[in-house]
Amino acid sequence: MSCQDQNHVETKTIDGLTIKQEKESYLKELFMKDQKLRNPEKSKAILKRNNYNEEAKEYQKYQKSMKQQDTENFEVVIYYLEKHGYPSFTFQDPLAEYAIMAVARHQNLERKLKLQPYFHTAFQESHLATDDYYEFLNEIYQDKLGKRYHSKSAVINYEDNIREILNDLEIQ
Repeated sequence: MSCQDQNHVETKTIDGLTIKQEKESYLKELFMKDQKLRNPEKSKAILKRNNYNEEAKEYQKYQKSMKQQDTENFEVVIYYLEKHGYPSFTFQDPLAEYAIMAVARHQNLERKLKLQPYFHTAFQESHLATDDYYEFLNEIYQDKLGKRYHSKSAVINYEDNIREILNDLEIQ
């Protein structure tokens, strides 16, 4: 991670997370940061005030603030995963449990691909739910190929579909 990337990452805080409760609390805070700017009502209100013009300065400023927060959150998640790996403990708080995935889903293709090896390992070690991993991969599939993945089989089997997606995308 470059020095510039670390400007947004509280490395000492992440380094100091040693027990489950600290990690869970930190991840819940991360989830709250991720969601703080995502307010559909606010977005609609800004658009309405600006005659639904997505090029309006106010709306662009709102979008820019979300993108900036997404970048910061991505840097935090990468550093957290490098330091602690994908969480392997049982969560008490569903918001904390979903934090890393929520951040991942708000990223562009390049960033999702950087997260993919961490998620793949977590999936293989049964720390990431099969359906969550499938949805994450399906987003990569859509970002890369412009369409959602459709199973080659009439029977939906997430594990088979995951293998097919990884194969189609030529990633592991």
